Amino acid sequence: MIGNKLEQEIVNLFRGLNEQYSINQISSLLNKSYPYIHKKVNFLIEEGVLTKINVGNSHLCSINISNPKTVVLLSISDINLINSKTGKNDLILSGKNIKKIRGLVSSREIKTVFYFNRKIYLVADKSNKKIISGLKKVFHGSDLIDEKELLQMAVDIDGFNKEKIVIANFENYYGLMQKTINNLKIKFFERQNGL
Repeated sequence: MIGNKLEQEIVNLFRGLNEQYSINQISSLLNKSYPYIHKKVNFLIEEGVLTKINVGNSHLCSINISNPKTVVLLSISDINLINSKTGKNDLILSGKNIKKIRGLVSSREIKTVFYFNRKIYLVADKSNKKIISGLKKVFHGSDLIDEKELLQMAVDIDGFNKEKIVIANFENYYGLMQKTINNLKIKFFERQNGL
């Protein structure tokens, strides 16, 4: 079975999509025993959720967002975050607004919807006047952005992928992130090394 609580906790460490951790680091971050984490991480590697590169005697693991199982686990993480915020003084992510968003997103023109920095973002073709007028009617203070702007946010804003919450069309969101994963990893490396 994939997706139990520990596996979800491990995947959550990689929400930023560009992190790389050794099994020892994962064990420390989750405050769990090394043998237990080692077994689970190896299972996630076998399932293709995580990838590994050998560094000396250890493995450096990263998330594999091209794997459908990974997308499911990241989507579960987003759903759990929505549920944890719903009704907790976050009116933007209220159950009522989530239903409105998902109703609006039934149109194929909207690629994905996410929440970041107390704002809802819809990713679509900005030249579509129908979407723009529907958005303005339903969500005051929301932004309509295109794919290029989303990918730029993901690369330029520190912690963007870790802090954002995908609300709708999860597969599309992570599919778009696949287009820029190498840029995210380069940026992460540069930030880690003060470049």
